[in-house]
Amino acid sequence: MLEYLDHLSRQIIILRWHFWHIPDVINFLTHVHEDRQDIKYLKIVYDDINQLIELVESYQDTVNSNRELCIANVSLQMSDTVKTLTIFSAILLPLTFISSVYGMNGLDLNNIWSIPVGFAILIIIVVTMGAVAAVLFLFFKKKQG
Repeated sequence: MLEYLDHLSRQIIILRWHFWHIPDVINFLTHVHEDRQDIKYLKIVYDDINQLIELVESYQDTVNSNRELCIANVSLQMSDTVKTLTIFSAILLPLTFISSVYGMNGLDLNNIWSIPVGFAILIIIVVTMGAVAAVLFLFFKKKQG
């Protein structure tokens, strides 16, 4: 779509460039041959050319507005994607931190079944991670809608 709008914009610029000097030529002709009968027709052509130039400029403004609207739409879609990725990273960052703290060598998780306190610590870890994930999920769900 953007390529098509750029192509239209270039065509309009070329069209305006072709029309741009015609009013000067017609104005010159009307002043050189002031005594002829055909001057009124040249004045009509002069007015028509000026209207065409204004129409071309209006079309160029319309094409430029549509191009800006298309770019804004793409930017909005990209913003939604980045927002989703940010929510996922905000939920996973605390979970990663908690798992890295409990994953340190301070606890011997190989012998977790022989130590009853180790099992309680493991349950606390799982509950903490689940609670953090649930709280962040609810927070973002409430904030979004």
